[in-house]
This record gives sequence, C-alpha cells and structure tokens, in this order.
Amino acid sequence: MSEFVERARAERDKLDAQGGVRAPQSHPMSYGQVFVSALQNTPRSAAQFVEDTFAPVLSPGETVSSLVSLGKGLIQLAVPGEQADEKTARAVGQFYANRYGSMEKFKIAFAEDPVGILGDVGDFNGRRRCGSARSWRGR
Repeated sequence: MSEFVERARAERDKLDAQGGVRAPQSHPMSYGQVFVSALQNTPRSAAQFVEDTFAPVLSPGETVSSLVSLGKGLIQLAVPGEQADEKTARAVGQFYANRYGSMEKFKIAFAEDPVGILGDVGDFNGRRRCGSARSWRGR
C-alpha cells in the first residue's frame, strides 16, 4: 500500500506544480486502498489537524487578514472585471473542488487526510445544526 501512497503524494505534488488542477488517475483507488491508506496516514493527518486548528489562534492578525481578503474576494467575484482579492476566493473554491469535486478526488483526500476530512464533515454538520431552528428551540 505504501506504493499507492507514494503515487498519491506524487500526484499531489504534480497537482501543486500544475496550479491546482489534478490530472485524472490511471487507476481508480479501491475502497480497501482508501481505508488502508487512511489508517496509515491518520497520525500525520491528526498532527496536521491540530496544527491547523491552533494556527488561527496563534496568528490572529494573519487570520483576520485572510478572512477579510476572502470576504472581499467573494464580493468582488460579483463585480465585473478582475480585482485583487478575487484570487483568494478562487483559490479557496479550487481547494474544495480538488478535494471534493468527484468521488475519486474525495477518496484520494480521505486516504491522504482522514482526520481533516472528518473535521470538515463535523464542521459542516455543526454549522448546519447551529443554523437550524430546531437547535435554537431545544429538543
């Protein structure tokens, strides 16, 4: 399975070199390969998740600046012409498209970053529940 992980990492590096456009894989991952790779990558993924979770707290100025740039970029996408912060909004959109844009991309993302994927799912579910009327009324 480590051969597959090396291929996935090489694919990720090639993706980075291509500016975020993932080339189709020649052999789709089986679900068994996905879960074995996910188990192998769980310690690294967990460490990265912890680092990513605390980074905004440790660098509040950079976090605020990034969020402002993203917000401005989202608004600027609706305005004709190219503005400076549109690149930030497009980059965030491309990240999620590369990560969740197809079943094969999702399988690769889960194999490489299982804790991050579970964090994304938990974050989405938490936000969905917070926004629902039922969560405000109680159960």
